[in-house]
Amino acid sequence: MLVVRMEFVSKATLKSTLDKSQGRTSIKVAVFSATSITPHIRRLTFVGNALEIFAKGGPAQWVKVFVPADGGSRSIGRAYTVRRWEPETHTLTIDFTLHENPGPVSAWAASAAAGDEAEIAGPRLSHLLRPVAEWRLFAGDETALSAIASILEALPPTDQPLVFIEVPTPADRQSLTAPHGTRIQWLIRSEQSASPGELLVDAVCSKLFPSGDGQVFLAGEARSVRLMKDYAACLISSDSIDAKGYWSIGRSDYRD
Repeated sequence: MLVVRMEFVSKATLKSTLDKSQGRTSIKVAVFSATSITPHIRRLTFVGNALEIFAKGGPAQWVKVFVPADGGSRSIGRAYTVRRWEPETHTLTIDFTLHENPGPVSAWAASAAAGDEAEIAGPRLSHLLRPVAEWRLFAGDETALSAIASILEALPPTDQPLVFIEVPTPADRQSLTAPHGTRIQWLIRSEQSASPGELLVDAVCSKLFPSGDGQVFLAGEARSVRLMKDYAACLISSDSIDAKGYWSIGRSDYRD
C-alpha cells in the first residue's frame, strides 16, 4: 500500500509562504489518485493538510499548478481550472488535457502517480455566474470541459442552457451533471476531420440567439474563441459575454 506523506505546518506558516513570481500563497500538495477518464483527459486528485486554507470562490475558478523541472532544480507552472474541491476531505481535483505536443505540466500529469508532489497557487475566480438569466449558452473544447461542468453543476435546477462541447473523439465525451432541461451537443472532430475549434465556431456562429437577458460563456482555443465572441457581440451586450482563450495553436504557455 502506498502511503502519501505530507509535511504538516501551521496556517501562519502556510500563509506566509508566497510564490514570489505570482505574489500568492503556494500550497504543497501530493497526488492521491490519478485516472485517465477519457483518452485525452487525465484526472488528478491532490491532497494535503495545506489545502485547509483553500477557498472556494465559485464555478470555473482556476489555480496555477507548479511541477518539478530540470531534474528538480526549478519548477514550472501553468493555469488549470478546478474540477472539484471537497473541503470536508481537503481534496482538490483537476482534469489535465493531454495534447499531441504536451507542455511541461501536462506531460508531468500524463505520468503522475500517487505520491508525486506539486505546488498549487490560487485560486482565482474565472466566471461570474448570474443567479438569474433568461437563457444561457456555453461553448468550449476539451480544455474547457472542467469549467463548463462546474458551471452546469452550479446552475439553478430550472435553467435550460444550450451547450456545445467540441472533443477529439467520441470516447472523449463525459457524463455531466446539469439541470434537467440542459441541451448538450457534442461536436466530434475526428468524425469530420476538423481542426481544433472549427466545429465550435460553425455551431455558435450559425445560432440565432434568443431575445431577452442571456449569458454566454466561450472558452477554448484562442482564435476560435475570438471568432465566437465577435459573432456574439453583434447580437447581445458584451457585458453578457464571458470569453476566454485557454490555449493557442502553435504557442506554448498562452495567456489571454
